[in-house]
Amino acid sequence: MSFAYGSRLWVVAALSCVPVGGCIVTSAAEFPEEEKVPPVILDTPGFEIGSIFASDQTNPNELRIGITVSDDNVDDELVMQGKLSVAGQQTNEFVCPGAPIPQNGLPKREAFPLVVLPAQIKMGVCSKLEVFVSSAFAHSDCPIDKPFFFGEPATPGDIAHATYWIWETSDNPAVNKDAAQTIVTTCQTVTPTAASTMALMPMTTAR
Repeated sequence: MSFAYGSRLWVVAALSCVPVGGCIVTSAAEFPEEEKVPPVILDTPGFEIGSIFASDQTNPNELRIGITVSDDNVDDELVMQGKLSVAGQQTNEFVCPGAPIPQNGLPKREAFPLVVLPAQIKMGVCSKLEVFVSSAFAHSDCPIDKPFFFGEPATPGDIAHATYWIWETSDNPAVNKDAAQTIVTTCQTVTPTAASTMALMPMTTAR
């Protein structure tokens, strides 16, 4: 499990009975367990939580986002899943890295790349990217056969979550008002007044 458990201490007292028919009586006292702690997704320089990433499908490169995780269970491997969704659209894309996030003996792990393939990014819109990290997911098959349960941990509460945004910019929303309006209507990170000022919005280029 990805929860941190305190050690359980038992106090055993042995009492001697009278010499005739001697016996041993034991009693146990249990100390409270430490609070259970799930993993946490941290900011990564250049990939801060809530960042907006630009991806141009006319020059398709995979988008590699470094995910930094802290987990007090230093001996545990962690697994990661991602979900891409677009406001007003029913179909989602799911990102399932094949390799786990390795342990390094410290709570804070090295930044682990979440790779989003070009084919998973819809053209001309803003995609919401939700990232989930756990020690184990209830449904880990990829592609997942039960999308409704995507991101559900095997152990309740054993989950970290962060949100990022991907703007597909092949329609050049910085100068194309119609393209900018599409970004606005599909993205919760901008407002309608931003349609004519897209070039001023902070974005990170896909890597």
